[in-house]
Amino acid sequence: CFEDETPIFSARTATGFGSHRTPRGEYEVLRKSHTSYMIGGVGADHYDLPGVSFPTYFTHSAIAVHGTYWHHDYGRPRSHGCVNVLNDAAQFVFRWSSPAVPYDQHQIVVKRGEGTQVVVV
Repeated sequence: CFEDETPIFSARTATGFGSHRTPRGEYEVLRKSHTSYMIGGVGADHYDLPGVSFPTYFTHSAIAVHGTYWHHDYGRPRSHGCVNVLNDAAQFVFRWSSPAVPYDQHQIVVKRGEGTQVVVV
C-alpha cells in the first residue's frame, strides 16, 4: 500500500496460478464487504469457502484482496486469481482503501472513480 510514493504497508501474498493467474493491470476498488462466501471451480478445482474475511474486489470478475484461513502458503502463486493474504493484512487493506464501508452495512459498491487504485504487476 502506497500513499503518494511512500510505502505504508506490505504483506506476503499468494496470487493466482496457471489458467487462474491474477490479471495484471491498473484497477480501482469496485466493492468491499466484511465477509464473503466464495464458491466455484469444478472437480479437483472446486472450492467452497464460507467466511472469507475482508474481500476488497477490484475486477468485475470478482478478483479481490482477501484474508485466507485455508492455507499459509504465502510467497508463491496458488489462488484462483485473488490476492490471498493473512486476515490481519486483509483487514488493513479493507480499512485503508477508499471508500470506507459504514459500520451498519455489510458491503459497499463503489461508484466509478471513488475507489482506491489497485495495480497488479
